[in-house]
Amino acid sequence: MGDYEVAVWPPSRYYNSRSHMKEQIVQFLHSNPFLPFSVEVAEDVAYSIPTRDHVLAGKNVLVIEDDNGYVDLIPYSHIRRVRHPAPLG
Repeated sequence: MGDYEVAVWPPSRYYNSRSHMKEQIVQFLHSNPFLPFSVEVAEDVAYSIPTRDHVLAGKNVLVIEDDNGYVDLIPYSHIRRVRHPAPLG
């Protein structure tokens, strides 16, 4: 995937707004070209979103499907941060 730094949102680990988190995720999903990202729900738990086909942004929850067809429903209020690769330079 080349050289990337990781852009983290929100900048403060203690900031958690469901509406802002949803808006940020929807922006990542509509970015062109799409870049994979992950959502962190705990210090050691993150869900990878490799393509747009793996996720659905619902009204109150993020629906993530892995390559094996397993589905996780994550309320936006449980998402601590979003990690998105940002090209260096």
